[in-house]
Amino acid sequence: MGVLTALLIVAASPLQALARSDQPAQVGTRQAETEAGAALSAARFENPAGDSKPTMLWFWNGTITEDLVDRQLADMRSEGLSEVVIFPDATSSLNPAFFTEGWFAMVGHALREAQRTGMKVWLYNDRSFPSGRAAGYVVNGGTIGDRVYEPHPELRAQSIARSELEASGPRSFDVRGRFPGLIPAALSVSDGRLKVDGGYVTLLGRGSDWTDYTFSFDAQPLQTASLGGRSYAQAGWVYRAQDTANGYMYLLGNYPHAGAAGGNLTKIIYKNGAYVSTRVMRLPFNVVSGRSYHVETRVEGDHVVTSIDGMVVDETTDATYAHGTIGFREATTQHESATFDNLRVTAPDGTTLHSQTFDSESALSDFATPAPADNVVAVAALPVRDGKPDLAGLVDLTDRFRAGTPWSVPEGDYQVEYYLHHARTDFGGDGYLNLFDEEAIRRYIQVVHDEYYRRFAWAFDAGVVRGLWDDEPRIATGYGAEPSWSDLVGRNLAHAGATPAQALAATFGDYGPAGSRLRGVLSNAASDALAQAYYKQQGDWARAHGTQIISNPLSDDRPPAWMLRETGDIHKDNQWIQVPGGDAISGRVAPGLRNLVPRYITSDGHQQGASRILHENLGAYGWGVTPQLARYVNGAMGVRGVNLTVLHAYWSNPDSVRYPPSLQPTNPWWNSMDGVVDWTGRVMELTRGQANAPTALLHPQTAAQAWQRTETGDALDNEFRTVTYAMEDAQVDFDILDEAYLNGDPAMNRQAVVSDRALTVGQQSYRVVVVPPAPTMSVKAVARLDELARAGGTVIAYGELPVHEADGQDEALRTALIRLFGTDPARPQPTDHRVGSGHAEFVSTTTDLRRALDGARAPAAQLQPASPDTRVLRVKHGPDQVFILMNEGTKAVDTTAAFPIMGTPEIWDPDDGSHRVATRFDATPGSQATSVPLHLEPTKALAVVFRGQPPAPHLVQSPFEASSVSTTDRDTLQATVIADRPGDFTLVGAEGPRRYTGSLHVEGSFAPIALDGPWRFRFDQPDAQWTERPLGSWTQVDRSYSGDATYEKNVSLSAQDLASGRRLILDLGSVRDVAHVAVNGTQAGRLMWEPYRLDVTDLLHVGENRIDVTVANTPANAHGAGQQSGLLGPVVLRPQQETTVQLN
Repeated sequence: MGVLTALLIVAASPLQALARSDQPAQVGTRQAETEAGAALSAARFENPAGDSKPTMLWFWNGTITEDLVDRQLADMRSEGLSEVVIFPDATSSLNPAFFTEGWFAMVGHALREAQRTGMKVWLYNDRSFPSGRAAGYVVNGGTIGDRVYEPHPELRAQSIARSELEASGPRSFDVRGRFPGLIPAALSVSDGRLKVDGGYVTLLGRGSDWTDYTFSFDAQPLQTASLGGRSYAQAGWVYRAQDTANGYMYLLGNYPHAGAAGGNLTKIIYKNGAYVSTRVMRLPFNVVSGRSYHVETRVEGDHVVTSIDGMVVDETTDATYAHGTIGFREATTQHESATFDNLRVTAPDGTTLHSQTFDSESALSDFATPAPADNVVAVAALPVRDGKPDLAGLVDLTDRFRAGTPWSVPEGDYQVEYYLHHARTDFGGDGYLNLFDEEAIRRYIQVVHDEYYRRFAWAFDAGVVRGLWDDEPRIATGYGAEPSWSDLVGRNLAHAGATPAQALAATFGDYGPAGSRLRGVLSNAASDALAQAYYKQQGDWARAHGTQIISNPLSDDRPPAWMLRETGDIHKDNQWIQVPGGDAISGRVAPGLRNLVPRYITSDGHQQGASRILHENLGAYGWGVTPQLARYVNGAMGVRGVNLTVLHAYWSNPDSVRYPPSLQPTNPWWNSMDGVVDWTGRVMELTRGQANAPTALLHPQTAAQAWQRTETGDALDNEFRTVTYAMEDAQVDFDILDEAYLNGDPAMNRQAVVSDRALTVGQQSYRVVVVPPAPTMSVKAVARLDELARAGGTVIAYGELPVHEADGQDEALRTALIRLFGTDPARPQPTDHRVGSGHAEFVSTTTDLRRALDGARAPAAQLQPASPDTRVLRVKHGPDQVFILMNEGTKAVDTTAAFPIMGTPEIWDPDDGSHRVATRFDATPGSQATSVPLHLEPTKALAVVFRGQPPAPHLVQSPFEASSVSTTDRDTLQATVIADRPGDFTLVGAEGPRRYTGSLHVEGSFAPIALDGPWRFRFDQPDAQWTERPLGSWTQVDRSYSGDATYEKNVSLSAQDLASGRRLILDLGSVRDVAHVAVNGTQAGRLMWEPYRLDVTDLLHVGENRIDVTVANTPANAHGAGQQSGLLGPVVLRPQQETTVQLN
C-alpha cells in the first residue's frame, strides 16, 4: 500500500526505571490492567501485556466443532493474540445455529479452552450485526432452552410518517374520517415518474387477492447503491406479495455478482422478511444507470415469465405463493433508488386491474395502506399563505382526531398533516426492535444478556468473559427523514414543553429558525430516549453483573448533524457504556484520507474516565490489507487516544469470507502477524495512560439538532471538519466536548464545572475551548464559557458566532456573546478580548485560529519547520508525561519538536521494544521546553520518554544521529556518531549549563553498492523451478499467485567496503509486502513495512556474499485483484561510517 506512518512518543521520570529488563517474556497471557497513577513500564513496553495486544474479531460463519475451536484459538495464540470476540455471522451456513443448545455447547467449549490457555473472550450480543434484534425472539417469539418467549410485534422499530390532505374554509372537516392511512415516505413523484428511495418493499394498497396477472412498467435504475466503496444501480419489483415480508422479488441491476457482473437479474423468494431462495442470472446485456427498461412479469398458476424490452430473460416455475399484490423494492441500507412509470396490471382476459402514469403527487395514494387510528400521534393544520404552509398559524387537531369531532375550517386554505407511527423492517429486518422503547430493550436484555449470564456465570465471574460487544445499532433517521418514535420520545417531548404536532410539523417542513428550534427539541427528545432505553439499560445491566458493554455506534466518523441522524447524541449514548468503541471500516482510514474517527469515542472515554477505549480496525478493507496498512490504521487510531485495538477478522470458515480481509493461516503473511500484534501492543501500552489534553473542541449539539438535513446543517458539518483538521495539523491534542455538558441538560450524567482556571469534565480539565461555527447555541453554554474565561481560561471562536438561541432567547444570546467576545455576533469582527483573568478571541481564518492556539499554548509540540501531517497526543502515566506523535503523510519528516516540558528524552522504539537515552536534544535552562530533532519516516514508529531528570550529556547540534554520548572528564564529551556522507562538520554538546564543541572529518566513498541485474527467483510451490529475472512484480509471471517467493543474489565486497567502522545497510527499495532476509545462510531479520532496510554488516565478509530475500504478499491476487507483489527494488547496500568525536 502507500506510505505508512511514523509514530513518536515522548514521556518523562526516574532514569533508573529505564533499565532494560532481562526477564524473559512470560508464557501465555498476562492480564495486566494498568494501575491508576502507575509510571510507564519499560518491561511492559518491551513485552506488552496480553490485554494491550490486539483482540481478534472471530467470525463464526460455518460448522463449529470442538476441534475447530481448539485449532483456531491455538492459531491465534501462536501469533501472540490472547483475546477474541465470538461474533456469529449472518449466514445459513452457521451450524449450530445461534442460541440453540448446540450453539451454547460450542460457546461453552470455547470459554473452557480459553480459560485453560489463559485467553479472554468477548461475546457479541445478537445473532449478527446490527445489534438490537435479540435474534428475533422478542418480536417473533420462540424458545431458548426451557424458556418460551411470546411474540411482541408491537415492539418493532417505529418511525413517524406523514400523510397530507388539503382543506379549505369556511367548511366542516371530518378529521378522523378523512384519515388517508400510511403513504410510504420512500415514494415521491418527480417529472412524471414514481421515485423510490429505499424503503425496502412498498406495496400497492390493493390487490391482495389477485392471482394470475401481467405486471408491466418502465424502470430506470439509478447509480446510487453503495457496496464496498463503489456505486451500483438496481431496480426491484415484487409480485404475489402477501405483505412487505412475504412474496416474490426480482432485482434488475449491475451489482458485481460473481459470474454475472455488469447486468443481472436476481430472483428471490422471501418469507417473514428473510430470503429463503436467491438465484442470480447473468443478463445478455449490461444494466446502465439512468436508462429506462420496459419490464413485464406474467404469472399464471405456478409459471412465471419475465421479459425486458421485449426479450424473455427468465421462465420460472414455483408454487410458493398463489396470490398477492405488486410493488417495488429498493434497499434502504444500500441507498438504492430507481424511478418507475407506466405501471399496468392486467388480468389474463385483458381487463385492467390497475394502471398509473404518475402525473401528479396524488398517485402516491395508490400505495397508501390502512393504519390503525391508534397509530396517529398527532394531527396538525397549517394555513397556506403565498403557496407555503405557515408554522406560526398551526392548529393542533390531535384531540379532535381522537374524539372523532369535526373541525370548522376558517376561511382560507390549509394543509392538514397526519403523523402516524409505523413499523420499520427495512434497515434491521423484520425482528428489529424499537431501540427508543424501554420495554423492548428490557426484553432484549432478558433474551440475550441474561441467557448468556445464566449459562456462563462462571466465565463472567472468572474474567474469562470480558463482556458483551454491541455493534452498529440502527435508527430510522439514518435511513430516511422519518423521525424515530416511542412513548418515551413523546414523554421527553412533553417535558421539553412542546407538543408532537408542533415538533413533527417543524421536522417535516422548512420553517426557518422557529421551525429549526422545534426540530431540535424533537431531535433532543429522541436522542435522550435512545440513550436512556438502549444504552443506559445495557450499561446498567453490565454494572449489576460486574462486567462490561462495548459500544460501537453505527456512525462514529461523521460530523455533528450527519452523525445525529444515524446515532443520536453519541456523547449521551457513551456516557452509560463501560468501553466506548468505534471502527475503521471500508477503507475509511488510509493514507491521504481525512475523517473524524475516532475523536468522538476517545473524547467520551477520556471524560467518562474509561480505562479502555476500543477500536475495530480493517473491517471490509478487502483482500489487499498489508502489515503496513494495518500499522497505519492502528497507529492513527492510537495517536488519537485508542488503547484497545480489535483486528477484523479471523473467519471460522475461510472459504466463505463476506468482509475481507481474513487474518488467519490462509493469508500468506499470517506468520508475520506477531509483528503487527507486538507493535500494536507497544503503542497501546503507551496510550493506556490518562489523557492530558488541555484543549476542547465544542460539539455544536443544539445547532446540529436544529439544522440537520438542511443546507445550514451541511455547512455546519463542513466547518466542523475544517476546524478539526486545522487543530490536528497544528499539533493540538484535544477532546470533543458536548454542548450538553455546558447547558444543564438533565440527560447528561454530569456537568462541566470551572475550577483552577479550567473547565473540568470528569477526569479531564480544559483551559482552552474552541468554538466552531454554529448558527444556534444555548445561552447557558455561553455563560459557562464566559465563566471559564473570567477564571483565567481561553475561549477561541472561529468563523462565525451563533445568532439563534436554542430556546428562542436570541437577544439574551447576543448580549452574552458581546460580553464574552467584545463583538456583535450579527457582524463579528476579529477580537482578542480580555475577560476577567483570561481572554476570549474571535478569529475569521484558519491561519488566525492556529495563531490563537499557539498563543494559548495549546499545541502539544511546536514543530520547526512546520509539519501538518504530524499528529500529537499527550497522556500521563503517573508522574510521567507522554507525548505521541505520528507522521500520517507520504514523505519523511525532518523537524525539531519543542515539547512544553524540561527533562531528558529517551528513545523508545515500538518496532522492537528497545529504549535508550536520547543523544540529541536541547533543554537549555530557562527555556521551559525541550527540543528534539526528529526524523520521522512514514513507516517508522518511535517513542521518546522524559522522566524528570536533569539533562544528561547529549549533543545539541549534530548533522548525524549519535549512538552514544558520554563524559570522559569534566572538560570533555565523547560522542559516537553514524555518518552517511563525507565532509567537515561541527558538533555541539551539552551537560547541564556547560557547552562543548568538536569537529568531525568524514572521508571516503558513500556511494551505494547496487545489487542490480537479474536475480534468481522461485515461487514457493511444488515443482517450481528457479529462473533468473530482473526485479519487479511477480504478477508479470503469475497474476493470480498469493504466497511466498524467494530471491537470491550474490554480491562481492572488498576489504575497503568492510573497513573498520564501516556499516552496510541493506535497502530493499520497494517490497510487496513482507520480506525475510538471510545473509550467507543466516537469518538477518524480517521487514514488514517501509523503509525496508536492515543493518547486515555483521553477517558480511570480504569476497562473495549471498543475499536471500523471501517475500510474502496478500491474498488479493488469488482473489482476482492482481496487486503488485514481491521484491520490486532497487536493492542496494548503503555505506555508513561509525566515528568517535571528542568535544571540549
